[in-house]
Amino acid sequence: MFIAFLIFLRQQGRLHAKKNPVPPEGRKATFLVHLGWQHKICGQAFPLHGFFITFATMLLSVVIPFYQSATTLRQSVASVLVQQVDEMEIILVDDGAPADARQIASDIVAGHENVRCISQDNQGLSSARNAGVAVAKGQYITFVDSDDTVAPGTYAAAFAMLKRHPEIALLEFPVLVGEGSVQAHRLAFAPRLYTDWRHYWLRTRAYAHGYAWNKIYRREQVMHHPFKIGAAFEDIEFLMRLLPSCPCIATMNEGCYHYQQNPHGLSANASSFQLESLLHWHVNTMKKVCDKVYFACILNVQLDVYRQGGPILLPHRPPFRGTFKLYIYSLIGIQGLCFIHKIYKTLQPNRW
Repeated sequence: MFIAFLIFLRQQGRLHAKKNPVPPEGRKATFLVHLGWQHKICGQAFPLHGFFITFATMLLSVVIPFYQSATTLRQSVASVLVQQVDEMEIILVDDGAPADARQIASDIVAGHENVRCISQDNQGLSSARNAGVAVAKGQYITFVDSDDTVAPGTYAAAFAMLKRHPEIALLEFPVLVGEGSVQAHRLAFAPRLYTDWRHYWLRTRAYAHGYAWNKIYRREQVMHHPFKIGAAFEDIEFLMRLLPSCPCIATMNEGCYHYQQNPHGLSANASSFQLESLLHWHVNTMKKVCDKVYFACILNVQLDVYRQGGPILLPHRPPFRGTFKLYIYSLIGIQGLCFIHKIYKTLQPNRW
């Protein structure tokens, strides 16, 4: 019977017998029939210890992908190492990084028992995050970008709240956007629980801060909703899929994630195709939940998509009024508003 089961696994899971023994840290983490089974996330294959009935053996896994991060990686990891959380691991994901960044990662791993590094060919941020999640051992998972930092005490405050409310599947903490710039501002939230993701989406305007990294997730939420490979605006796309599965979402006003805005990044230089993808995701979400403020936000995306040659996806007449744009929209329809906006932006590119 057992032999037949192994034959089935070989056929279904691309099994290969391994010669290496299971490492000590893996013995607590896996059901020990030690076979080299490859697990797939979004089409990627990851070798897993055992046949990967993986149990969490620590509290938190922090996944930090890196690529061209030689000047910022040490500071980023250091900000996580000082977090006062017992049983925390840091997983560095080398996404085909240059030699100098790889050497820095190697030095960090050599100096800290709770830091490890996995490597892959350059496949992008979504792929690197999925690779880190695939080997994570924490009950909870969070992400840090390699040029950002986390304020001291942030994770400790988060886990104080998670201990009081173990039903929380996603916890969001404050973020400092554009640190060091004149536009820097701290986005904070009232401490609150939401048992309906739609209330969280609208009341906190989560669509305007759909970041993946200022949040702590239950492990199973991220395992079941991996990042989509090749998606533009992967953070907001990920959250739009994940949130409906969360029975309880929480926000807090303690701690802070320090986000370094990139003037050459996707948000500032998105192509027409990328903006169109973002608009499609918002329109699909709008069918489930919407209010005037959210619709006005989606309208701005629609105007940018049209200005860059993309299609009109919003209805001819708006379901809401209350702003100048929505008023004009109600008078002349979406096509007329898009046309006027395109002309206006051509004449006054830095306004409206």
